[in-house]
Amino acid sequence: MVPTVLRRGKSVTFMGCDLIADGALATRAIFTFGGARASSLKAIAPRAPKVPKPDECPALFGARKPAFTVHIDQRRAGGCPLGGGADRGDLLIWVRHATSVAPSPAALVMLGDALPPASMPRFTGPAIISTMTWAFDLFTPEQCGGTGWHLIRSTDDGVGDGYAGQAMSVWAECGTPIMIGRQSVAIFG
Repeated sequence: MVPTVLRRGKSVTFMGCDLIADGALATRAIFTFGGARASSLKAIAPRAPKVPKPDECPALFGARKPAFTVHIDQRRAGGCPLGGGADRGDLLIWVRHATSVAPSPAALVMLGDALPPASMPRFTGPAIISTMTWAFDLFTPEQCGGTGWHLIRSTDDGVGDGYAGQAMSVWAECGTPIMIGRQSVAIFG
């Protein structure tokens, strides 16, 4: 891992971090950290949609859940079922860590990356997928610990030629908006 300060201003710092695997670049991440500033503008992200509580929702995966989900508890709160050949990609899932974790933004980011691609409800059979890009913005720093249940909605908004674009929103269990994101996914199959 090679972290670098790219630019530092009065209230914003840009950091880069290259993850190297087997001598080659595996991931390049850019982080922007900004301190609070006075502003006359204020917009509030939408509150969470009305859905059943996590305990009232079925597990997203049955007994044959994918290996990457072993540390995550996921419950389907709405949207489209996986692999059903839906005409839209829409996932609405309750997510939490399966075991206790220390509160941290990293724990929240792990939850944000826990869902399968939003296009998975469109699939009619198995397909290989790979995340190409992922960008997200965090709100309400006091809510960014990643502990407890979080509601995530992920929808695809551009699918074709082996790629999908998707938008994501994350809310705390109480309905407070925490994170929004954008992802590009390669779909092989």
